[in-house]
Amino acid sequence: QAGESQAGEGDNAKAKLFPCQRCPGVMLLKQYAGVWCVRCSRLPACEHSVWLPNGVVAAEPSGHCEVCGPRLGGEVRRLTLQMAPGH
Repeated sequence: QAGESQAGEGDNAKAKLFPCQRCPGVMLLKQYAGVWCVRCSRLPACEHSVWLPNGVVAAEPSGHCEVCGPRLGGEVRRLTLQMAPGH
């Protein structure tokens, strides 16, 4: 889609952040027109998304959460966020 990009390079470009809680898909980090979000890999069948605050200027998967993984039933990645000055 126009204006859409996925975060990072290489493995991070298709990083699975955590299982979708509404379908069997996984949530992927994406950027749309400069705004970051986490969207289901099964879009458009599943429209589940989480929008990050407008002050986020960069986002990158960094490590795994050992607490959340078992609770959500799958791999859960942590995110490192860079905020715009003043946020």
